[in-house]
Amino acid sequence: MILNNVAKLNDSLGLFQVVYDEKTRKNIPNLFRPLDISKQNKPDLRELVAFKQFTQNRTWDKFRYSGIFSPKFLQKTRINPQEMVDFINKNPGHDIYLFHPYPLEFSIANHFLELAELEHPGITDALSHVWSLIFDTQLPHIELPKEMHLVCHCNFFVASPRFWKKYSVFVSKFYELAAENNNRKLLKFTPYTLSEIPNDSLQMSTFCFERALSLFIKDQAGELSSVNYCSHHPDHVYPELFDGEITFVQTKLHSILKSENKEMERSAAVLEYYNHRRYMTAGKRFMEYA
Repeated sequence: MILNNVAKLNDSLGLFQVVYDEKTRKNIPNLFRPLDISKQNKPDLRELVAFKQFTQNRTWDKFRYSGIFSPKFLQKTRINPQEMVDFINKNPGHDIYLFHPYPLEFSIANHFLELAELEHPGITDALSHVWSLIFDTQLPHIELPKEMHLVCHCNFFVASPRFWKKYSVFVSKFYELAAENNNRKLLKFTPYTLSEIPNDSLQMSTFCFERALSLFIKDQAGELSSVNYCSHHPDHVYPELFDGEITFVQTKLHSILKSENKEMERSAAVLEYYNHRRYMTAGKRFMEYA
Protein backbone atom coordinates (compact mmCIF):
# COMPACT_ATOMS: atom_id res chain seq x y z
CA MET A 1 0.00 0.00 0.00
CA ILE A 2 1.36 3.44 -0.96
CA LEU A 3 0.82 6.38 1.37
CA ASN A 4 0.00 8.88 -1.35
CA ASN A 5 -0.16 12.17 0.53
CA VAL A 6 -0.34 13.86 3.89
CA ALA A 7 -4.13 13.87 3.84
CA LYS A 8 -4.06 10.08 3.96
CA LEU A 9 -1.29 9.94 6.55
CA ASN A 10 -3.43 9.02 9.53
CA ASP A 11 -5.37 6.42 7.56
CA SER A 12 -2.43 4.03 7.34
CA LEU A 13 0.29 5.59 9.48
CA GLY A 14 -0.13 6.09 13.20
CA LEU A 15 2.29 8.75 14.45
CA PHE A 16 2.05 9.16 18.21
CA GLN A 17 3.70 11.80 20.36
CA VAL A 18 4.12 11.05 24.05
CA VAL A 19 2.12 13.29 26.39
CA TYR A 20 3.77 13.60 29.79
CA ASP A 21 1.87 16.62 31.12
CA GLU A 22 -0.25 19.61 30.11
CA LYS A 23 2.70 21.37 28.45
CA THR A 24 3.37 18.50 26.06
CA ARG A 25 -0.37 18.05 25.49
CA LYS A 26 -0.59 21.56 24.05
CA ASN A 27 2.23 21.01 21.56
CA ILE A 28 1.10 18.02 19.50
CA PRO A 29 2.20 18.59 15.88
CA ASN A 30 -0.31 18.34 13.05
CA LEU A 31 -0.93 14.76 11.91
CA PHE A 32 0.36 13.33 15.18
CA ARG A 33 -1.86 11.62 17.72
CA PRO A 34 -1.38 11.98 21.49
CA LEU A 35 -0.22 9.00 23.51
CA ASP A 36 -1.17 10.11 27.00
CA ILE A 37 0.90 8.55 29.78
CA SER A 38 0.51 11.45 32.24
CA LYS A 39 -1.25 9.27 34.82
CA GLN A 40 1.24 6.39 34.50
CA ASN A 41 4.33 8.52 33.91
CA LYS A 42 7.47 7.47 35.76
CA PRO A 43 10.19 10.05 35.00
CA ASP A 44 13.03 7.61 35.63
CA LEU A 45 11.69 5.26 32.94
CA ARG A 46 10.99 7.99 30.36
CA GLU A 47 9.55 6.64 27.09
CA LEU A 48 9.66 3.06 28.31
CA VAL A 49 6.29 3.59 30.00
CA ALA A 50 4.84 4.82 26.70
CA PHE A 51 6.19 1.79 24.84
CA LYS A 52 4.78 -0.50 27.50
CA GLN A 53 1.32 1.09 27.17
CA PHE A 54 1.46 1.15 23.37
CA THR A 55 2.44 -2.50 23.07
CA GLN A 56 0.26 -3.82 25.89
CA ASN A 57 -2.84 -2.19 24.36
CA ARG A 58 -1.83 -3.41 20.88
CA THR A 59 -2.28 0.13 19.55
CA TRP A 60 0.08 -0.81 16.72
CA ASP A 61 -2.44 -3.34 15.41
CA LYS A 62 -4.69 -0.55 14.11
CA PHE A 63 -2.24 0.77 11.51
CA ARG A 64 -0.18 -0.42 8.58
CA TYR A 65 2.77 1.40 10.17
CA SER A 66 3.03 3.15 13.50
CA GLY A 67 5.56 4.69 15.87
CA ILE A 68 5.99 6.53 19.16
CA PHE A 69 7.92 9.78 19.32
CA SER A 70 9.13 12.09 22.05
CA PRO A 71 8.17 15.80 21.96
CA LYS A 72 11.70 16.57 20.70
CA PHE A 73 11.51 14.40 17.58
CA LEU A 74 10.86 17.12 14.99
CA GLN A 75 13.38 19.45 16.61
CA LYS A 76 16.12 16.82 16.62
CA THR A 77 15.59 15.45 13.12
CA ARG A 78 14.43 18.56 11.23
CA ILE A 79 12.12 16.44 9.14
CA ASN A 80 8.35 16.65 8.80
CA PRO A 81 5.57 14.07 8.41
CA GLN A 82 5.45 14.47 4.62
CA GLU A 83 9.15 13.66 4.37
CA MET A 84 8.52 10.57 6.47
CA VAL A 85 5.73 9.49 4.13
CA ASP A 86 7.89 10.17 1.07
CA PHE A 87 10.71 8.10 2.52
CA ILE A 88 8.39 5.14 3.15
CA ASN A 89 6.95 5.47 -0.38
CA LYS A 90 10.40 5.42 -1.94
CA ASN A 91 11.48 2.41 0.12
CA PRO A 92 8.43 0.13 0.27
CA GLY A 93 8.20 -3.29 1.84
CA HIS A 94 10.30 -2.90 5.00
CA ASP A 95 9.26 -3.77 8.55
CA ILE A 96 11.07 -0.86 10.23
CA TYR A 97 11.77 2.68 9.05
CA LEU A 98 14.42 4.35 11.22
CA PHE A 99 14.85 8.10 11.62
CA HIS A 100 18.15 8.45 13.44
CA PRO A 101 18.90 12.16 13.90
CA TYR A 102 22.66 12.15 14.52
CA PRO A 103 24.53 9.96 12.00
CA LEU A 104 27.79 11.91 12.27
CA GLU A 105 28.64 10.50 15.69
CA PHE A 106 28.53 6.96 14.29
CA SER A 107 30.48 7.65 11.13
CA ILE A 108 33.76 7.60 13.06
CA ALA A 109 33.07 4.75 15.50
CA ASN A 110 34.29 1.14 15.26
CA HIS A 111 31.23 -0.40 16.89
CA PHE A 112 27.80 0.55 18.15
CA LEU A 113 28.54 0.83 21.88
CA GLU A 114 31.94 2.50 21.62
CA LEU A 115 30.66 6.04 22.13
CA ALA A 116 27.87 4.86 24.42
CA GLU A 117 30.43 3.37 26.80
CA LEU A 118 32.22 6.72 27.01
CA GLU A 119 28.97 8.52 27.73
CA HIS A 120 27.54 5.94 30.09
CA PRO A 121 30.26 3.69 31.56
CA GLY A 122 28.84 0.24 32.21
CA ILE A 123 26.14 0.32 29.52
CA THR A 124 27.66 -2.62 27.64
CA ASP A 125 27.65 -4.71 30.79
CA ALA A 126 24.08 -3.65 31.60
CA LEU A 127 22.85 -4.50 28.10
CA SER A 128 24.69 -7.82 28.16
CA HIS A 129 22.94 -8.57 31.45
CA VAL A 130 19.53 -7.73 29.94
CA TRP A 131 20.21 -9.80 26.81
CA SER A 132 21.28 -12.78 28.85
CA LEU A 133 18.13 -12.66 30.99
CA ILE A 134 15.71 -12.13 28.09
CA PHE A 135 17.28 -14.12 25.26
CA ASP A 136 19.82 -16.32 27.06
CA THR A 137 22.37 -15.32 24.41
CA GLN A 138 25.30 -12.94 24.06
CA LEU A 139 24.76 -9.33 23.06
CA PRO A 140 24.67 -8.84 19.25
CA HIS A 141 27.58 -6.88 17.77
CA ILE A 142 26.95 -3.95 15.43
CA GLU A 143 29.99 -2.95 13.40
CA LEU A 144 30.29 0.69 12.46
CA PRO A 145 30.21 2.50 10.19
CA LYS A 146 29.31 -0.46 7.95
CA GLU A 147 26.05 -1.22 9.80
CA MET A 148 24.88 2.36 10.35
CA HIS A 149 21.65 1.39 8.62
CA LEU A 150 20.66 -0.50 11.79
CA VAL A 151 21.31 2.38 14.17
CA CYS A 152 18.63 4.50 15.85
CA HIS A 153 19.16 4.98 19.57
CA CYS A 154 16.48 7.65 20.03
CA ASN A 155 13.58 5.24 19.36
CA PHE A 156 12.50 7.33 16.38
CA PHE A 157 11.02 4.70 14.09
CA VAL A 158 7.89 3.59 12.28
CA ALA A 159 7.17 -0.12 12.04
CA SER A 160 4.71 -2.69 10.78
CA PRO A 161 2.52 -4.87 13.01
CA ARG A 162 4.87 -7.74 12.12
CA PHE A 163 7.70 -5.90 13.87
CA TRP A 164 5.58 -4.68 16.80
CA LYS A 165 4.29 -8.18 17.52
CA LYS A 166 7.86 -9.39 18.03
CA TYR A 167 9.12 -6.23 19.74
CA SER A 168 6.17 -6.14 22.18
CA VAL A 169 7.46 -9.28 23.88
CA PHE A 170 10.87 -7.66 24.35
CA VAL A 171 9.36 -4.40 25.64
CA SER A 172 7.31 -6.25 28.24
CA LYS A 173 10.30 -8.22 29.52
CA PHE A 174 12.59 -5.19 29.51
CA TYR A 175 10.02 -3.16 31.44
CA GLU A 176 9.80 -5.84 34.11
CA LEU A 177 13.59 -5.80 34.53
CA ALA A 178 13.79 -2.00 34.58
CA ALA A 179 11.02 -1.74 37.17
CA GLU A 180 12.67 -4.18 39.57
CA ASN A 181 13.99 -2.37 42.63
CA ASN A 182 16.98 -4.71 42.99
CA ASN A 183 18.29 -4.56 39.41
CA ARG A 184 21.37 -2.48 40.15
CA LYS A 185 22.79 -2.53 36.62
CA LEU A 186 19.69 -0.80 35.23
CA LEU A 187 18.93 1.42 38.26
CA LYS A 188 22.42 2.96 38.25
CA PHE A 189 22.34 6.67 37.41
CA THR A 190 24.55 7.94 34.60
CA PRO A 191 25.19 11.47 33.24
CA TYR A 192 23.04 12.64 30.37
CA THR A 193 25.81 14.10 28.21
CA LEU A 194 23.64 15.77 25.60
CA SER A 195 21.31 17.48 28.04
CA GLU A 196 21.34 21.26 28.19
CA ILE A 197 20.58 21.11 31.91
CA PRO A 198 23.66 21.21 34.18
CA ASN A 199 24.48 18.03 36.12
CA ASP A 200 21.56 16.13 34.65
CA SER A 201 21.51 12.34 34.95
CA LEU A 202 19.13 9.50 34.22
CA GLN A 203 18.87 5.83 35.07
CA MET A 204 20.94 3.47 32.94
CA SER A 205 17.72 1.70 31.91
CA THR A 206 16.76 4.74 29.79
CA PHE A 207 19.87 4.55 27.62
CA CYS A 208 19.86 0.75 27.55
CA PHE A 209 16.32 0.75 26.20
CA GLU A 210 17.13 3.33 23.51
CA ARG A 211 20.11 1.36 22.25
CA ALA A 212 18.38 -2.00 22.59
CA LEU A 213 16.27 -1.20 19.53
CA SER A 214 19.22 -1.41 17.15
CA LEU A 215 20.49 -4.55 18.85
CA PHE A 216 17.04 -6.12 18.53
CA ILE A 217 16.97 -5.28 14.81
CA LYS A 218 20.43 -6.81 14.36
CA ASP A 219 19.31 -9.92 16.23
CA GLN A 220 16.24 -10.22 13.98
CA ALA A 221 18.07 -9.29 10.76
CA GLY A 222 17.14 -12.52 9.04
CA GLU A 223 13.43 -12.08 9.76
CA LEU A 224 12.82 -8.32 9.79
CA SER A 225 13.88 -5.81 7.16
CA SER A 226 14.92 -2.28 8.16
CA VAL A 227 15.89 0.90 6.33
CA ASN A 228 17.44 4.06 7.77
CA TYR A 229 16.55 7.59 6.68
CA CYS A 230 20.03 8.91 7.45
CA SER A 231 21.65 6.24 5.25
CA HIS A 232 19.48 7.13 2.24
CA HIS A 233 19.63 10.90 2.48
CA PRO A 234 23.31 11.92 2.39
CA ASP A 235 22.41 15.45 1.32
CA HIS A 236 20.07 16.01 4.25
CA VAL A 237 21.31 18.76 6.58
CA TYR A 238 21.35 17.16 9.99
CA PRO A 239 21.43 19.25 13.15
CA GLU A 240 24.87 19.42 14.74
CA LEU A 241 25.40 18.18 18.29
CA PHE A 242 27.83 21.05 18.70
CA ASP A 243 28.95 23.98 16.56
CA GLY A 244 31.38 22.82 13.89
CA GLU A 245 30.59 19.11 14.28
CA ILE A 246 30.38 18.48 10.51
CA THR A 247 33.82 19.97 9.85
CA PHE A 248 35.29 18.25 12.92
CA VAL A 249 34.06 14.80 11.84
CA GLN A 250 35.05 15.29 8.20
CA THR A 251 38.60 16.15 9.32
CA LYS A 252 38.75 13.00 11.46
CA LEU A 253 37.42 10.83 8.64
CA HIS A 254 40.10 12.20 6.34
CA SER A 255 42.79 11.26 8.90
CA ILE A 256 41.31 7.76 9.22
CA LEU A 257 41.29 7.32 5.45
CA LYS A 258 45.02 8.16 5.24
CA SER A 259 46.03 6.04 8.23
CA GLU A 260 47.73 2.67 7.87
CA ASN A 261 45.94 1.44 11.00
CA LYS A 262 42.38 2.63 10.45
CA GLU A 263 40.91 0.81 13.45
CA MET A 264 43.37 2.42 15.85
CA GLU A 265 42.88 5.80 14.20
CA ARG A 266 39.10 5.46 14.54
CA SER A 267 39.40 4.62 18.24
CA ALA A 268 41.54 7.71 18.80
CA ALA A 269 39.10 9.82 16.79
CA VAL A 270 36.13 8.60 18.85
CA LEU A 271 37.80 9.59 22.11
CA GLU A 272 38.78 13.01 20.75
CA TYR A 273 35.29 13.51 19.33
CA TYR A 274 33.67 12.63 22.66
CA ASN A 275 35.96 14.90 24.70
CA HIS A 276 35.46 17.78 22.27
CA ARG A 277 31.71 17.31 22.36
CA ARG A 278 31.71 17.33 26.16
CA TYR A 279 33.81 20.50 26.12
CA MET A 280 31.49 22.24 23.66
CA THR A 281 28.36 21.13 25.51
CA ALA A 282 29.80 22.35 28.82
CA GLY A 283 30.57 25.71 27.22
CA LYS A 284 27.00 26.03 25.99
CA ARG A 285 25.66 25.21 29.43
CA PHE A 286 27.96 27.78 31.04
CA MET A 287 26.79 30.52 28.66
CA GLU A 288 23.09 29.70 29.18
CA TYR A 289 23.19 29.29 32.96
CA ALA A 290 25.82 31.89 33.90
